[in-house]
Amino acid sequence: LGAVSRPRPTQRHCSRPPHAGRRSVVTTTTVMRENDAHRRERDSTRPRGTRCSRTHFGGLRLAASLAALCACACLHPSEGLSVRFGYFRSAQPYMVACARGWFDKVLSNGDLMKVYCMPQSSGGFAVSKLDDGDLDLAILGSTPWATSLSRGVDANTVMVEYVYSDNEGLVVRDDAGIQTPFDLAGKVIACPFGSTAHYHMVLVMDLFGIEIELVNYSPSAMVAPWDSGEIDGAYIWGGKWEYMKDNGGTVIFTAGMLGGWTSDLFNTITASTTFAAANPEALTHILDVIRTMTSSYLTSNDHWNVDDPTMFEASIADAIRKNGSKTADRAKVITLAEECVFLDENQQLSCDYLSAPTDGTECRKLSGTGLETFWTSQFLTNYKNIATVSPEGRFHLYETPEKCFGQRHDGSFLQSAVAAQATTLEQLIASSGSRVVPVEVASQGGDSTCSGSTSLTAASGTFTDGAGSINPNSTASYSDAMECTWLITAPTDAPVIMVAFDAFRVWAGDLVQVHEGTDSESGTLLGQLSGLDRERPPFAAVGSMLITFTTDSNPEVVYNRAYPDGIVVSYTTSSTGCSGSGSGCSGHGECLNSGLCRCDPGYGGGDCSHEHCLGVQEHAAGVSSGTMSSGTMALTKGNLYPNSALCHFAVRPETAFVRFELDYDVEATFDYIKIYSGDEMVATYTGDGQDTVVVPLGADGTASLSFQADNKGRRSGFAATFEGLDAVCTTDTDCGHGLCQADGTCRCEVGWTGLACTSAHCLLNTVLSAGSSGASGRIVSQATGESVAPMAECAYTVTEPVINASEHVGFRLRFDEPLSLEPGGGDALTVGSTEISNATCTSDDACSEAWQDGNCVNGFCQLLEVVDLPGAGDLTLLLQTDRSDVGGEMYTGLNASWYSTTSCPAVGGELSCSLNGGLCLGDSCFILDSGDGSGGGETRAVDCSCSRQTGQGCDPGFFMLGTECTKCGLGSYSDGLRVASCQTCGAGRVATNIGQAACEACPVGTFLDDDGNVAVLHDSWSDCSLCSSGKYSNEEGAGQCLDCPGQSDSIEGQVWCTRCQSGYYFDLKSEECQSCTEETWCEGEDFVAVPREGYWSHFQVALEGYETNTPETAEIDLQRVWKCPRKTCKGPDSTDSTDSTDGGGDDDGANLA
Repeated sequence: LGAVSRPRPTQRHCSRPPHAGRRSVVTTTTVMRENDAHRRERDSTRPRGTRCSRTHFGGLRLAASLAALCACACLHPSEGLSVRFGYFRSAQPYMVACARGWFDKVLSNGDLMKVYCMPQSSGGFAVSKLDDGDLDLAILGSTPWATSLSRGVDANTVMVEYVYSDNEGLVVRDDAGIQTPFDLAGKVIACPFGSTAHYHMVLVMDLFGIEIELVNYSPSAMVAPWDSGEIDGAYIWGGKWEYMKDNGGTVIFTAGMLGGWTSDLFNTITASTTFAAANPEALTHILDVIRTMTSSYLTSNDHWNVDDPTMFEASIADAIRKNGSKTADRAKVITLAEECVFLDENQQLSCDYLSAPTDGTECRKLSGTGLETFWTSQFLTNYKNIATVSPEGRFHLYETPEKCFGQRHDGSFLQSAVAAQATTLEQLIASSGSRVVPVEVASQGGDSTCSGSTSLTAASGTFTDGAGSINPNSTASYSDAMECTWLITAPTDAPVIMVAFDAFRVWAGDLVQVHEGTDSESGTLLGQLSGLDRERPPFAAVGSMLITFTTDSNPEVVYNRAYPDGIVVSYTTSSTGCSGSGSGCSGHGECLNSGLCRCDPGYGGGDCSHEHCLGVQEHAAGVSSGTMSSGTMALTKGNLYPNSALCHFAVRPETAFVRFELDYDVEATFDYIKIYSGDEMVATYTGDGQDTVVVPLGADGTASLSFQADNKGRRSGFAATFEGLDAVCTTDTDCGHGLCQADGTCRCEVGWTGLACTSAHCLLNTVLSAGSSGASGRIVSQATGESVAPMAECAYTVTEPVINASEHVGFRLRFDEPLSLEPGGGDALTVGSTEISNATCTSDDACSEAWQDGNCVNGFCQLLEVVDLPGAGDLTLLLQTDRSDVGGEMYTGLNASWYSTTSCPAVGGELSCSLNGGLCLGDSCFILDSGDGSGGGETRAVDCSCSRQTGQGCDPGFFMLGTECTKCGLGSYSDGLRVASCQTCGAGRVATNIGQAACEACPVGTFLDDDGNVAVLHDSWSDCSLCSSGKYSNEEGAGQCLDCPGQSDSIEGQVWCTRCQSGYYFDLKSEECQSCTEETWCEGEDFVAVPREGYWSHFQVALEGYETNTPETAEIDLQRVWKCPRKTCKGPDSTDSTDSTDGGGDDDGANLA
């Protein structure tokens, strides 16, 4: 698929409905496939085709007790269990159940379950609602489902709704000049980003090797740019798919065609794992109803009749916002349904899909939809839509695709439904025998009456957007694409404003923001909120408060029941605020003289009752230390921060600097912690880690930390401490990886950054001074052994030097190591205005940029080692990386030296480097700053000569032969003026060029033991010999290699002993080499002792148990072996057993070595 495309096999891994006219497509990169021998041949029987226009629909759960909404399903005093079911408006058999209330059921505990069917605008928004707990079940396309799984959303696929065929695709305008997929190059195509449609369009670009301009539109927003000609086409489904085909559009390809070229595409029914675990009976019943309705459609029974308005087609028409009373709309339902491929229950549970067959068939560990989802996630990772294939984080510990993707496809609920056969079509019809036309909740576009800004000056009051209501039977829903603000101004004698949300139902993608002040730009953010039926804290401010309600263009309503959404807000004003309140600050904060609460770390809201951070929180001026966190239970398993979180913590110590110590677990490349000095951002953090960063206070006297999350993929948050400092350092221990200087600043080791040398990766902005007389320096993007960080944006500025001796004429940049960035991705280094990247190539002619050396090697253009940058002014470099690296390769970023360049002083008219007080290094002349000959802190003189010198002496790299300077020979060097002879390099060093001023160190893993005796032993890199087996060298310039300690071992050329000697294995628990017993066999590279022939062990299951810390397997002895009772196994080469029933411990032979 795409950048990780796999060949399409002639035999599929499982049986499924085939597409006509499939052909094999092989693209550039392959991904893991199962062995063909384990794939079953495709079933030749295709189930009845069905169309579907895809508008995602969602189920909803009505909660009366707001505090009880931590679970995905809540109890309502009048009805029991409420379930929110999100769906697309595509013609599906189960929609009859939405239209007629057939999902509702009295559960075995006596509670009435009601299912709320809720149309969704796209799978991306449905994923956010599942993650938020605003949906319990949702229809998701295979791409949003893969995205949700890879980003750590806690949900499982429990059923496959259908396999894509002709229900969606790419339709283009007839006047766009597009006849074939190749004609799409350069065209503007609309699709909802993050959806399966988006995935398909990226896949098309990869398949056909073209670039298309993709623009992000929701389905409802595509019609206007289609009609105006602003877009050339759209990948779309549902009613808009039909509209465009009927209004000057031509279909170029359908989803079914793409499936034939690559991989089957499907829609899943996905359930929140919290809801599923708490309500197995409810979920089983819902799937049983869906199963029953699909079976009814596939068997074409008497309840399907286009001509009869009481039949099922009419109910589906109502559910997809058509008119079931019209024959044409009922006929359209069948047309749409026939564009999809529906699956019966046996196909659903087969190894082709949910991998839970009821006939005892054993599926591969990763098969069916689990394997397809794995491939999709690989594709999305390589196209930078997501950061990792399997979710990563402190408490996301999936080691293998089987554990991640296999476990998240759960057929057990459908198995239970099939086994029980508790729901029949006759029972459903008896509960509501004829068509019931439900009232569509909410009008088109919404029912809000607010607009613009409203000013409120009364001492108290209540307001609403016009749709929000505390009446549960209201059918109103707030409007799309609106922005309403309410400005509350308090009386002067009662300046404290307290606001409470009496009703709050705001869908993912829409936001309510609360600010203290009169506008959102200069005011202080108190909170940013969205979600359904959650407990909302009050907010408090002094003087004025601004509340802003912003919605997107996606229509979000409930189809089959009253479910009012929107906001209802009440406010009061007082002269006392929290000091006059009975609850004060809820015991979690300090009531200030202003009447406002200052909340303890992790708490938020006007009364500090909210157990997550909210908005801006300021520590009191002069406080020199303290803590801050994302919530009261931050960094504990199972406690996740809210989506769309936005928190900002400001400190004002009476010191010059602030040190932040961070411990964080946030979703990598989507959620961020940012550190500021005043209003300047200094550093960003994402993913899972710890760090320390020191920043100066800004001009406003503050330093701050900001935390921001997007709308899906939560983690456990962060905790931080801060401490004011008068100086960055007083001793070396304050400098992490550096040394404390006399002026209280740290001098960092190469690759370590930050004022205190504590960050292993580059920070946002680094300023390097060229000094008053020119200078040189190093720029290294991360510490040794570290890979370049994802989504990095590191700026380096070398200030223009003020040079007295001569004029500054530019800079020279030398790559000490080749630039190491992911080729062909979004990684790049920008020097000045020139972007430098690891460009791909097919010939030398493609490598003609000024910073390339003209050679194409192994498919990549080689870069010049030295780049001269003429001109006055500062030197600026910007290193940027994208979200992920294809294939998990490690890239080490930027490692370069810079030099300020000047004109030659030309003392006495001479252009000799040495006569002008300079030092030659190679062919470059440097005018020393310090005069210590160290080669550091110097300015490069661009036109001083480093050729042979006469007269007063010789430059380094030369020696005096008579009256002439001569270059040192190979294997020798000269490091100063007036040297009569050159010296042979010492142990561990070589000089591979003539005229060297210094010898170069042998690399790690090698040694050179001659200590300056014979020059010919130092004239080539091949003189650096690899360390032999059993030895290592972990430092450059080694004169000899060291012996491996203990029973450890190594192969040639190692920097450390990473294996054990023969007869030993590396024990994971003790982390030492352990001796094998006489019953076992090991070659030193194993993590367990392998049984010899005639013996068996639990080592495979024990190893897996150790890796996952599974209680039932973690304590199994990795070393223990048993003798086979008969000739039943072969030891290390055996993969199966014929019999192991008597003797041999308690195993049945399934875990033999």
